[in-house]
Amino acid sequence: MPVKISTQASFAHTPPTSSVVGLSDLYNGENLFGRNYFISSEGDSGFSKSVTISYTDFLSYIITPITDPTNANYINPAKLALRFFHSYNSTTYAWFLTVATCEMGTPDPSTPLLYPLTERGSRFQLINGSTPRVSTLAGSYDPSYFDAFYDSAGNPLNPVNTHIKSLVFPWQNEVLAMYNQNTPLLTPGQTAYLQFECCSFYIAQPSTYSNVPYPHGIVIYLHCNGSDLLDNGTYASMFYNHGADFATMCPPDPHCPYYVFPPDIHPLRISNFKKREKSN
Repeated sequence: MPVKISTQASFAHTPPTSSVVGLSDLYNGENLFGRNYFISSEGDSGFSKSVTISYTDFLSYIITPITDPTNANYINPAKLALRFFHSYNSTTYAWFLTVATCEMGTPDPSTPLLYPLTERGSRFQLINGSTPRVSTLAGSYDPSYFDAFYDSAGNPLNPVNTHIKSLVFPWQNEVLAMYNQNTPLLTPGQTAYLQFECCSFYIAQPSTYSNVPYPHGIVIYLHCNGSDLLDNGTYASMFYNHGADFATMCPPDPHCPYYVFPPDIHPLRISNFKKREKSN
């Protein structure tokens, strides 16, 4: 489930500005990740924990092709979700991501926040400093990651309904919204980058959101002209100077076929808030 928030949060009467990742959240998440994930049973943490990809390249290689109506695997941008698999290169000692494009279906009326997912198109590797490249990864997880990583007790990570195999972000309501709300901060003529960081936040057990107390999550934020677009302020725009982490984690297995829409960013909540705003 979402790394920082609970899907049981109510459709509150305040604007959804409090459940995104600020600078201090990022530092906390990176610190907790560093205490809980290693590449040896002896606690070796000497590996790369971030991926930087040009936003333009991300669009050109992944988003634009799959949202082209002439593509046989076409996905309407409003229904596009991105599933990120944890991957690892043991030669370069680098964590990286493999991303799949998925179509969000229509929720059952009895479970309005559960959007069924259908994967379409190619998977791509997201490797630090490189353009996205087509991946041959198949299946529900990347063995390279689980073969390399250990938890804080020195035990190998377990892909069988225990540790996080993948995380799903909606394109339009999460990643694109974060980019659009931060465009006033971008330096004209300078390349904007998507920054993916390994982070972990404590989740009390037992939990419906994760099978481990410190799940391996991802925070996505923007970087431009030598600066991370992150601070600890509070703004009217939800993602302004903040990062994104509203990801549905898999496992728990009941969530794996779905994107679980957090109420904080669900269109129903946003539209209801705007209606209340107009009536006041």
